[in-house]
Amino acid sequence: MQNDLSGYLDNSQLKMFQTCPRLYKHVYIDGVTNTVGPAARVSQHLYHAPLTEWYKGAMKHRPFDAFSASYWAIQYDKVKLTEQELLKDTKKLYSLSNAQHAFEQYTARFSSDFTGYEILAVEENVVDEKLRFLSRPDVRVRDRKTGDEGTIELKVTSWQNVLTAIEFNTQVLGQIHVTDSEFCLFTVMSFGKDSAPIRFKVERDVRQQNNWRKNLAIQTATLLVYKEIDIWPKHAPEACTRFGKECQFIAVCGTEDPEQKSRLLAEMPHADPLAYLKNGNGASY
Repeated sequence: MQNDLSGYLDNSQLKMFQTCPRLYKHVYIDGVTNTVGPAARVSQHLYHAPLTEWYKGAMKHRPFDAFSASYWAIQYDKVKLTEQELLKDTKKLYSLSNAQHAFEQYTARFSSDFTGYEILAVEENVVDEKLRFLSRPDVRVRDRKTGDEGTIELKVTSWQNVLTAIEFNTQVLGQIHVTDSEFCLFTVMSFGKDSAPIRFKVERDVRQQNNWRKNLAIQTATLLVYKEIDIWPKHAPEACTRFGKECQFIAVCGTEDPEQKSRLLAEMPHADPLAYLKNGNGASY
């Protein structure tokens, strides 16, 4: 399963396909490395990684010394912030001290997770073979009182309204479906030091789950048709400058010369597009 994930779709792939089918094609079929910004890299290495290791340590009944200077130095080095990114970060949101502070706040506030829940798995892929859908919950748990199983989802953001639409979040709905869970504990952390982590419990809703499955079937069928006919429309201009950032493939899409398109794609760095599902601490973006 870990070696061949090509036949499955997950929420990250579907989100990218919705954003722009051609973007999906370049990343997941051509294998061009998807360029992610500093926020995603900081979230992955300085927030997700320490916290998932914290849960893994508890699951294996061993302490995890996440406060060691060497551990944090290694994690910070993985982020690889450029000089330009550091200059733009005038509020120092991506600083190591902020991440350490967030870790301390989270572990203090939610230490009761270990007494209230049994930790079942951390960052393990779960699939629905019939729907060919895959999910990788941050943490899977079982309520010690009720016996109900659920997930814990960790999210780092600077958006203030992230919880307003969480009940319709496709990632949460997909997790609940594929793990056959009764709830998801959606936990939000901020890059700054001003706010404490917030947790919202999303409980299984039959109507929402049915709508999610219907939408998944439509999206999957559409994607398979695009693959079969090998036609990948671009969602211009919206996707070309999404979130105020120019798409890395804008020059590729801007030329009608097939040879030039091939050359530009060949010159870009390539990587396994499903590596985030195979490696540890692989936060999806």
